Amino acid sequence: MNSVKYKLLVILMLLSGYTQAQKLKEKDVLGQWSLSIDIDEKIKEDTEDLGTMERLLARGISGFVQEVLDVIDMTFIFEPDGVVHLTVRVPTEEKVQKETLTWVINKEGFLIIDEFKSEEQQINFDALWQLDGEVLQAYDRETREKESLTLSRI
Repeated sequence: MNSVKYKLLVILMLLSGYTQAQKLKEKDVLGQWSLSIDIDEKIKEDTEDLGTMERLLARGISGFVQEVLDVIDMTFIFEPDGVVHLTVRVPTEEKVQKETLTWVINKEGFLIIDEFKSEEQQINFDALWQLDGEVLQAYDRETREKESLTLSRI
């Protein structure tokens, strides 16, 4: 009887380890990805403590902001050896913005996209990224809570 309990315990331990998030590998990241931002959800979370009028105003503005974000195309092309090309297309502008960033997978298996700074602009994706189904989901670096950013493979 003890051997049956022992076998069940071992099986449960193996299953629980298997169901935990698998560490990201370079091959999982390589290729072209599109950024999505769910600003509505973020504003709902951030306005919970506000009064009714402030909350209504903030949530009303979030719809407009979401519409603007939906037409901006942000594409990431991850290449081997930690290089990622970011392309930003804004329909109202003729010029397509392109920047080269770096990325790394840390020892915990999270993707980290390094920030970019120049005199004209700063790009900062201060998050940990992990595969969540078919998308790369952003998580807060400190709290490990889901953020409103996702990358979807194109």
